[in-house]
Amino acid sequence: MQLMAVHLGQKIPERELAHWLALLPPERQKELFAKRAAGAQERSLCGEILARAMLAQVLRRPPDAISICRGAHGKPMLADGSGQFFNISHSGKYAVCAVAERPVGVDIEQPRAYQPRLAERVCSESEQSLLAHSEDPSQLFCRLWVLKESFVKCTGTGLGAPLHKISFSFAQDGTVRSNQAGFRFTCHAFTDAYWLAVCMASQDF
Repeated sequence: MQLMAVHLGQKIPERELAHWLALLPPERQKELFAKRAAGAQERSLCGEILARAMLAQVLRRPPDAISICRGAHGKPMLADGSGQFFNISHSGKYAVCAVAERPVGVDIEQPRAYQPRLAERVCSESEQSLLAHSEDPSQLFCRLWVLKESFVKCTGTGLGAPLHKISFSFAQDGTVRSNQAGFRFTCHAFTDAYWLAVCMASQDF
């Protein structure tokens, strides 16, 4: 598996933005132009260009020759079924992409104020117990959240999946434990303000 991140520290100049947009199919360009939230267009564009650059290296073809389609729940995938899988995530000042020979999901997030009611909806009973005894539930919830997101992005089921049935815990050395057989998980602090999780299928599903 390959994992790369780009830092989105400054606004992309209009000329450079136009150059990168030109690499994308017209319908994808329209989707990006429709994004109005501050920075959303640039984060999405950088994530996709990063994915195309990584896939171009693996597949030995130009970035604009990479054909990307989307699954039923919006998961991006290669249209030609070349045996490579990828996933993109972006948050704050970073965009990340994972490329692998098996289904893969990646998520990066910044911790936010802890919301107990949200945790009750998306966390298992054992996870809620961990949160109740945690000295920093905001950080712990973010770790659990990126793991859940990485899983549903790997499987392509989206956030409509019953997240409270997807449960995680951590060994003393930080190793991720899960009730989801057939998948491998990692979760790490990324810089001093983000959590990054990767889920990869350890067998076909």
